Amino acid sequence: ALTERLSEASRTLGQGLATLPVTLSILPDYLTRPDSLRLLVRLGIVSGVLVILALLLHFLASRLVDKLGVRLPPVSVWPLWRKIWSALLTVGFRVGPYIVLLIASGILLSLLPVGPVLAALVALVISTLIIYQLVRAMALVLLNPDEPTARLLPISEATARQAWIWGRRLIALSVAYYVVTHSLVIIGTREDVYHLAHGAMVITFAVVLSVLVSCLARAQRPPAVESPSEERHRGRANAIATLQSVWPIIVLVYIWGAAFFALASFQQGVSYMIVASLQMALVIGISLLLLWAVNLAFARAVTMHERVGQYLPGLEARVLRYFKII
Repeated sequence: ALTERLSEASRTLGQGLATLPVTLSILPDYLTRPDSLRLLVRLGIVSGVLVILALLLHFLASRLVDKLGVRLPPVSVWPLWRKIWSALLTVGFRVGPYIVLLIASGILLSLLPVGPVLAALVALVISTLIIYQLVRAMALVLLNPDEPTARLLPISEATARQAWIWGRRLIALSVAYYVVTHSLVIIGTREDVYHLAHGAMVITFAVVLSVLVSCLARAQRPPAVESPSEERHRGRANAIATLQSVWPIIVLVYIWGAAFFALASFQQGVSYMIVASLQMALVIGISLLLLWAVNLAFARAVTMHERVGQYLPGLEARVLRYFKII
């Protein structure tokens, strides 16, 4: 079944590439029709009014945030209530204007109807902007690389800046994927065109995540060992070093495996991969717990009381020598 889905996906992708020039050649004829021109003029008026209203609302929200920020007394360390208040203001003033814009778009589209498809596209764009501003504002109040005193997460400046940069990229890419795929569904494009756009966005997402994993793998530091001569610290450092060298490969395999299943439109593959991963993590966790319990029991058995050493002198040294030989 999986090979059939792969062959079907590759076939539809090839058909989409072959029919794309024909689709683009038909587009000018469609736009020159009188009814299409009327719809485009109405859409242009609605879009222009909405853009001007969005700029005005954004300007008013920025002024209100600046005034509220000036009224608060400057302190070097913000208390928790002030951080939460600042976070609520940031999220509210970033999302509120677009909610007003969504209401205004409904009123304008009722006065200047542009058809169900174009109205759905306008609603999709504005609702996506609301989700984008909400997620971006939440990431900003958690990381906030420009104002460390207002940051909710207790992380360093460099970590906050890098996380903010990559967070913005992933949020923008997710929004682009959502808008492109849902716009094609609303327009009612052919299945091959949809698979072409969907495949391009999935590959782009996988490439960006792979670059992120590579950057994190290069930025990680080797484990510091205070006493390299001790076997306990050395074993822990070796385990951490092994994990640091292995986890990027595991994550890359999962990323491209999920992309592979998404390209093949095999939705059960992603769920199967997640369930199998959780089962494997459970087995590894139980195994490590058993090893820790056996090691603890052995350590307590070997560490004998002084009275036992008095009755059997040299027994502990013999047992330890025996296990070293094994």
